[in-house]
Amino acid sequence: ATTASHVYGQFKPQTMIKVYQNVSGFYTTYPRVYTTTTKYSTIYWLNALEADVRNAADPLKVDRQSSAYYQFLDLSKSTGASAATLNNILATKGIFGKCTTGSCGQAFIDAGAKYSVNEAYLISHALLETGNGTSKLATGVIWNGRTVYNMYGIGAYDYDAINTGAAYAYSKGWFTPEAAIVGGAEFISTTYIHNAYDQNTLYKMRWSPMRPGVHQYATDMGWAVKQTTQIYKLYEQMDSYTAVFDIPVFTR
Repeated sequence: ATTASHVYGQFKPQTMIKVYQNVSGFYTTYPRVYTTTTKYSTIYWLNALEADVRNAADPLKVDRQSSAYYQFLDLSKSTGASAATLNNILATKGIFGKCTTGSCGQAFIDAGAKYSVNEAYLISHALLETGNGTSKLATGVIWNGRTVYNMYGIGAYDYDAINTGAAYAYSKGWFTPEAAIVGGAEFISTTYIHNAYDQNTLYKMRWSPMRPGVHQYATDMGWAVKQTTQIYKLYEQMDSYTAVFDIPVFTR
């Protein structure tokens, strides 16, 4: 609903704006605001109501049968899926369907086992950052005479994502897709999942219950839910799997 408390302003008709993504009919533009296009102009807003935040942050309001429930998936636990299962899922995902040695499915399993990160989360993160395995950093960039790969967008800054991402990959020795998958998992593990804030779920990454307002992955109150669809779909494609959920309980 576009209540007056949410409306931040309006773009003038015929104004050119850069759109980065479409989320449930809303568009992310620059600067970072959410917009919805009307016949005459584009409305954008920033501030959420306290009631909206309370609803979004309340675990009891999340349907256990919905994809949104996967914001509580323990990202430190393995799916238990086989390499064959993951390879089947990745077969049509660009570079991830044709790793140079072994298989990308096995690489995600190896990465998850080495750094205690859920494979479905790693795959979802990689697919998001690489445009389903088709980005330049995913398919390989020549840097200092070597082809390097960066599957999670680590070190890739917006002002020059390809070069900064390639330089980072080179410094880490990510010269094969597999090396980038496994190596990048270390950064994800130590920075976001196994850290001092115990952020082992998407919910905790967003809300940081141990220290509210500190080390939040994003300020968008809907961020955690928006990350769950891809993970949920990945689980649906598995013949068998393990899914462990960590739901916080708040007391007065």
